[in-house]
Amino acid sequence: MRLLAYLLILIGLIYIADAAYDEHRGVADALSPQRGGRHYVFVQADEPEQFRNLMTSQWYRGPIFVLGGLFLLGVCRRADRSDPFSPNFGGSDALDEWNRALKDEEKRRHRPSK
Repeated sequence: MRLLAYLLILIGLIYIADAAYDEHRGVADALSPQRGGRHYVFVQADEPEQFRNLMTSQWYRGPIFVLGGLFLLGVCRRADRSDPFSPNFGGSDALDEWNRALKDEEKRRHRPSK
């Protein structure tokens, strides 16, 4: 899972670099997602609206991959903190605090109110 997260971050950074390169040179190309799809090339000087639409999709694509990878990393780190066999296990202190809070609540409930 952690490898997938790093892979998504890497792919996202490559997409961002590709979008920056296309934006700088003023030529963007895309392949249609259909099977045997067409290859589209838009030049900013010739077709500014199509170029801008394609660049917008390219600028969104990269950060979405990066955010997905960061989300997966967060899930992995959270799982490590709750896994008793992990070196990052943070449960012993948290479990002690939770146990103390439960005992305090139990004592409070069994005492008669004054």
